[in-house]
Amino acid sequence: MMLPLRSMRDMRPPPLFCAGSAARQETSPEVQERFLVFLHIAVDGLAQGCRMPSISGEERVMFGRSFLSGLACILLVSVVAGAAELQVNSCDTLPTSKSANSTVSSIAGMEGAAALRLTMPSTSVDTTPYVWYYVGDSTQWKNYDGVRFWVRSTSGTDWGVMEIIYSASYYRFFAGFTITDTWTEVTIPWREFCQKNYKGTIDSVIALPNPNMQVVGFVVQPSKTKDAADRPAVAYDVDDIRLVDGLALSPTPTPSAPALPISAARAASRQPLKIVVYGDSITYGNQLPDRTTQAYTALLQTMLRNALGYDEITVVNFGIGGKEYWAFACNVQDFIAREAPHLIITEFMTNDVNSASGNNPADTSNIGNYRDNINRALDIFLRYNQADVAVIVPPPNVTGGKNNILDPWAAQIEAAIAERNLVKLDVYGHFMALSEAELLPLYVADTVHLSVAGHQEMAEAVYNDLLPHLQNADGEAPDIAVVGAVLSGTVTDDLSALVELSVGGIQLGWLSGVWNAPEISVSASPTTISITGQDASSNTRTLCVSIGY
Repeated sequence: MMLPLRSMRDMRPPPLFCAGSAARQETSPEVQERFLVFLHIAVDGLAQGCRMPSISGEERVMFGRSFLSGLACILLVSVVAGAAELQVNSCDTLPTSKSANSTVSSIAGMEGAAALRLTMPSTSVDTTPYVWYYVGDSTQWKNYDGVRFWVRSTSGTDWGVMEIIYSASYYRFFAGFTITDTWTEVTIPWREFCQKNYKGTIDSVIALPNPNMQVVGFVVQPSKTKDAADRPAVAYDVDDIRLVDGLALSPTPTPSAPALPISAARAASRQPLKIVVYGDSITYGNQLPDRTTQAYTALLQTMLRNALGYDEITVVNFGIGGKEYWAFACNVQDFIAREAPHLIITEFMTNDVNSASGNNPADTSNIGNYRDNINRALDIFLRYNQADVAVIVPPPNVTGGKNNILDPWAAQIEAAIAERNLVKLDVYGHFMALSEAELLPLYVADTVHLSVAGHQEMAEAVYNDLLPHLQNADGEAPDIAVVGAVLSGTVTDDLSALVELSVGGIQLGWLSGVWNAPEISVSASPTTISITGQDASSNTRTLCVSIGY
């Protein structure tokens, strides 16, 4: 494959530095992004087509993502030596409160006398499972940058959600975190928390003279997942919840121009392309006779397959009725890590507007908090940094006929897109350009959800804005030639130095069942990168990446 440098050279990722290393090693943002997208394609190509037919599609995705994550050694948070901590709860005692169907017990602790073992049931049993510790004096919270605790899975649970509650009115903030089967210290900066009640950001709340924080706890949120399924039960251990300062946050990577480099590269070489659309009941296809075939996501899949000339393009509908951008913070593991997409498309507006405005969209007094949630949600995705992003500006509300009542709210989504140089899929503008006679038949009786014709119209609007980013100006996919296991492209002389800095000396594990060797070797010269390991038959396989000048 030829590296798609046209679309990648303007990206600006965070600095690379290696896990476990005290010294941060940086290279230019341009080289970093080229290297990341380059490896994304190279490793997936190695697992997919380089004489290893035993690797399944699912394993291929796991292999590519886990390898890329380890190889790049990207950390989004580092901690200044000697950073101060403030204990919120030692977890030596049982929680102050819990939902009726949740269970808690004390076990041997990672820190201190004991730790908390919690099990929260499926949302089919309890729509809002929770386990809470009440907070005492919170006047010192303003001196800290985030929250830290130990966590360990006890039943395969790989994702949790922390809830922080402010004031006696119980205004809520949520952030998700990863869980493994060994004790791991998790740090969540304040920037990861989205607000549910639109009463101020968590940063602004803790800056108050007496912030009156009420609860730090754990929940199962949102209550539904893909295809309106209930969330499964979760079980994990928690210990020693603290506030921490001295967090050095890497900048959120944003492109300098709207582009979909990973998706365009895969489309060009006819590699499987997975698109996940995360949205509300409009994306879900509420009130359609058959949402599996009539929702705009299903129609978009067919249109892209026809336009790009191959069938290995999948559009996953991750619509969840009634949800808002804050649910993004709780749902990252579901629709990013588990689905492992190459492109994520988001679609939210109506529910966010109703919550922020008290169901009165004409009242824009709270639009700043609405915008903050959009910003935080999009930035959480961008920090994932392993997939492209596009954002739908959703269709308008036509209650009482065609109107402009959502214009200021749609403008906030457009501004967030422009600020980050993301790809905009302007369904709102497309619909508002129609006459009222053309527009009203696109909705069902509630004037919010779309009819069959409305989903067709929305699919066409999304497709028209999306397709140019997957093709050249002449209408063809970008030119990327597959030549065995060799990739060629023009990059800067710094690439070999980047490889040595971010990979040299680090032994990386391979996916169990695919590789017998527990480690690989990586070598680099000014013109070649060689990645060597053994396959399941103990045959040595080498991916030789030639860099042309």
